Amino acid sequence: MSHIAADLRYALRALRAKPSFTLVALLSLTLGIGANTTVFSIANGLLFSELPVPHPDELARIVRGGHSPLDFEDLTYVREHATTVAAVMGERLTSGSMTTDDGRIERFDGALVTGDYFTGMQLRPALGRFFAQPDNVPSPAGPVLVVSYNFWQTRFGGDPLIVGRRVRLNEQTFTIIAVAPQGYTSAILGWHPAAWIPLSDYPAFAKQTLAEWNGSIYTTVRLKPGVPLSRAAAEMNALAARLRLSDSVKYSRFGMRVLSAKGIEEEPRQVVTVMTSALLVLVSIVLIIACANVANLMLARATGRRQEIAVRLALGASRARLIQQLLVESFVLAFGGAFLGLISAFVLTKVTSRLIPAELPIALNFAPDLRVVTFAAVLAVVTALVFGLVPALGATRADLVKSLKDDIGIQGLRRSRLRSSLLVTQVTMALVLLSAAALFARGLSKARSMDPGFRADGVVDLRVDLRPRHYSDERGLAVYRELLTRARALPGVKSATLAGIVLLEGSNAEGRAQATDAPATDAANLPRVSFTSVASGYFETLTIPIVAGRGINDADITAKLPVAVITEAMAARLWPSGSPIGRSFKFAGESAASYEVVGVARDVKYYMAGDKARPLAFLPIARRFQGDLTLQLRTSVPANVIGPQLEAMVRELEPTLPPTRAKPMADDMLVAYIPAGIGAIMFGTFGLLALVISMIGIYGVTSYIVAQRTRELGVRAALGAQQRDLVGVGLRDTLRLVSIGVVIGLPLSYGVARALTALPLLYDTSASDPFVLGAATAMLAVVAAVASYIPARRAGRADPLASLRTR
Repeated sequence: MSHIAADLRYALRALRAKPSFTLVALLSLTLGIGANTTVFSIANGLLFSELPVPHPDELARIVRGGHSPLDFEDLTYVREHATTVAAVMGERLTSGSMTTDDGRIERFDGALVTGDYFTGMQLRPALGRFFAQPDNVPSPAGPVLVVSYNFWQTRFGGDPLIVGRRVRLNEQTFTIIAVAPQGYTSAILGWHPAAWIPLSDYPAFAKQTLAEWNGSIYTTVRLKPGVPLSRAAAEMNALAARLRLSDSVKYSRFGMRVLSAKGIEEEPRQVVTVMTSALLVLVSIVLIIACANVANLMLARATGRRQEIAVRLALGASRARLIQQLLVESFVLAFGGAFLGLISAFVLTKVTSRLIPAELPIALNFAPDLRVVTFAAVLAVVTALVFGLVPALGATRADLVKSLKDDIGIQGLRRSRLRSSLLVTQVTMALVLLSAAALFARGLSKARSMDPGFRADGVVDLRVDLRPRHYSDERGLAVYRELLTRARALPGVKSATLAGIVLLEGSNAEGRAQATDAPATDAANLPRVSFTSVASGYFETLTIPIVAGRGINDADITAKLPVAVITEAMAARLWPSGSPIGRSFKFAGESAASYEVVGVARDVKYYMAGDKARPLAFLPIARRFQGDLTLQLRTSVPANVIGPQLEAMVRELEPTLPPTRAKPMADDMLVAYIPAGIGAIMFGTFGLLALVISMIGIYGVTSYIVAQRTRELGVRAALGAQQRDLVGVGLRDTLRLVSIGVVIGLPLSYGVARALTALPLLYDTSASDPFVLGAATAMLAVVAAVASYIPARRAGRADPLASLRTR
């Protein structure tokens, strides 16, 4: 090891002397290590990132089963009875309107938090003082809020006199009392509210008491010093058991889990874990291909240096000393690739973060941290040993006499078996990645051309949120009726309706439902039924066929009748025999009257493209009124033409509402294609990387084979062989190796495709689809043919005399 510095200088000189070799090797390693580092950085940000607060290891999250938020009264119960926690903090996103100094109305995206939120997080304000008050005691000097550091900078220009300034939220005056510290956004990964409002001032914001609200809230606790997570979990289990005893109906099967406050929340965590694990396996394949490619290059280079190594051995150099020197070269390449790969990871993760729509109150930071840098360093060490050790051992295992007497071509031919194996590995792994990319491309194509049970073309959406106006249900319904009347009168509008949830926009509302004529059963055993509130004209606007009965009409809404239209899947679930028309059902836990089924609609895609037909109920908006609804119109006028008319109409009707934008329904449905789209992009990108690296490898192997057979080709040319025969000699060996790789890769690719289709990410896609393996094989074959033909063509143009003189 004492010669490491000298070996390092020698390695740098040697690599500088062979720039083409160095460039190709660095490119392969940068792609391989960079892809792995990027994916690991994303996984690290989503699953392991800690909150930027003092002592983040003391923070934990309480979740209700697999559901992240607790009911507010359950949070209060934990705060009053838990002995293992020092603070219980709750946070929930909210939105409304904000009136600017010049009278303009803007959308406000903030968060409601418990009174001990900032003290529990142990944060210090950048300016002012945080609130710290009981949740049932309003702020004594009137409603207050704390603005985020970013909102202070962007919206208020970093005004140092911001503390004490008043803003109007939902037509109510709030006083800014503090600015949060720079870098802190939320206790929930991804959220970035503009400001935080204490729950005690919620009535001023929403004109609703906390008792009336009792909404769900994401709960974070700070454990007392020295309390392990397991002890807190045991206490929460005991508290949950007490709640079940206190009310066996409401708290049937109720449970609370205590989890580390790292990464994302519980609902998406399992899917994200599966996706990132799959991606890490995927990029590991890219790295294997890159290592195989560099190993091939190292073998070729070692072949050319065998006489040099033999001379050094003859002069007394030890084999261990030479192996060390060759490994130092490998480590220089690997760490160079890791450094460049880390730089690419910084760029790619920043690009990934910017893919989130700017209008959403969500922001994620995937920038590499110390954990990612360590991962890249470990990857560099492992990579250097993988691609460098075998060539180093092989290059120093030489017979001195043969190495000094034999020509390089003969020696190279003796070493070709390992090179061939490496090429076969590259082709096999590349085919696996290309097949996976083809699978997701096929799934995305099918998802976009599927029949969702309704027609989105020609439908324009405009979300209208009346919640900032604090209207009663009657006043809100009157505004929505007027909105529908005006919308239906616009030129080119064929029909118009309102909906609580836009189909395939990624939102979901559900409850457990029971037929009223069925025997009573435990609520936990009832089927889950999704639902949405709709106005008259809904089924006509979305062209959803009514297969029995009728749709919801104006009379149902005006009279607030408890009626419903259900899908075929719900009819089959609640009433497997007989017609459901005229029968009724109710949601578990509700004291309201049951809903009479007046119609059965065709099954539709509700939540995601990969959904199977799910039980779904369409309820009149008057029965389940909500302040934010989406106006949906079927029109012959393009969205960019009728959209401004709709927006102006809403401004005229309700000038104090925050602005909103009309868009085609297809834009709202884009979230339905996100899983298949992300898969197609990621697998396609890494498949392309694998293809590029494999192309480099195929080109290098063919060039190597041609170089080793130069004399043979010269003899053939001298004996009258035609150019196409010489080209065939150069192609034959490479294409044979490619064919072996394809034969091995096809069943492996099929197995991977089977595993991917088992995940709920793809729509109606089969691993046996001929397009999947066929497209991948064809693409690989074309690339292999091109990559091997170029050097083979040079062999066909060889000068016989020059070739015969080559040693």
